[in-house]
Formats: sequence, C-alpha cells, structure tokens
Amino acid sequence: TTCLVDFFAAGFFFTVVLGAVFAFIIVGLIPVTTPEYFWWIFICGLIAIMAMILPGLSGSFLLLILGKYQYITGAIKNPFSSENFLILCVFAAGAITGILGFSKVLNHFLKHFRSQTIAILTGILIGSLRKVWPWKEVLETVNIRGKVKVLRDQNILPTQFDLEFSLAITLIILGFVSVIILEKYSSKNKT
Repeated sequence: TTCLVDFFAAGFFFTVVLGAVFAFIIVGLIPVTTPEYFWWIFICGLIAIMAMILPGLSGSFLLLILGKYQYITGAIKNPFSSENFLILCVFAAGAITGILGFSKVLNHFLKHFRSQTIAILTGILIGSLRKVWPWKEVLETVNIRGKVKVLRDQNILPTQFDLEFSLAITLIILGFVSVIILEKYSSKNKT
C-alpha cells in the first residue's frame, strides 16, 4: 500500500506541476497581432470566458495576448453601430458557447477525476502567481485609449527592504493565515 500511496502522491505532484507550468507560460506570453475575422472573434470570446472559470487567469489578459482587447473594448464603446453590434454578437456567441461547453467539461472532470482536476487547478493558480509578483521591471507598454497597458514585464527581486517590501510580506502572511483560519472554520462547521 505504501507503493500505491507514493504513486498517487507522485501523480498529484506531477499534475500540480503540469498546471503550474501551463499557467506560468500563459501569463508570460506577449500580445500578437491577429486577424479581425468573425471566426477569430468567436474563438477569442470562447477562450476569454474559459479563462474566467479557471483560477488565476484573466479573460481580459488573454484578450490582450490574443490581440483583441483593444478591438473588443473599442466595439463596446459604441455598441449600437451596425459593425460593432455584429462584432459584439459574435464575441458573445463565442463566450456563451465557451461557458456552456467548458463548464460541462469541467463538471465532468470534477465528478470523475476530482483529485487530478483540483491538482491541475491548484497548479494553474500557482503558475499564475508569476503575474502578481509585486516587484517588476516594465519592458514594453502600449497606450490603449489613454490607459497604459503593460505588454511585457520581468519579475525582479526587491532591491530595497523598505515600507513597500514590509507591506508586501505582511499582506502575504495575512493572506496565508486568513486562508488557514477560514479552512479550519469551514471544517469545524461541516462537523
């Protein structure tokens, strides 16, 4: 039985690492220029909404990576023009298809492969922490309607142990302790 436990522990660890590597790569991608065909807008809606279900990934970030953030938000600014309305309808159709289809797929995996699914979702959450690392060096930005969006950045180690560093460490510890307390409280209420 010890061998069996080791096998499942190794499988769980591998699945977490797989999810973490996937998210780490995704959040490090840089935006590309993509076509403005309706089939691509549909796919962008599909992908963006699926990211909203997964922990640690942002639909708007993926739209930025797919090269359609500015395009879709521009259509939202004036939704009643015939061209923009059509763009938003195609995008919404992709989003509706994505949410209905992906939620069923995720539900299936949670029912039949619960521990592996939780492991890969945990890995995705861990891998996406790359994006929320507080110390960064901005490498490339773009101005979208007066707002500066970071296209590429690089995580760096803190150079000063000042108030900002102390605040970040304090918030990390508070977040960790809060999760532990909530988990204990939740477990106590279940029993």
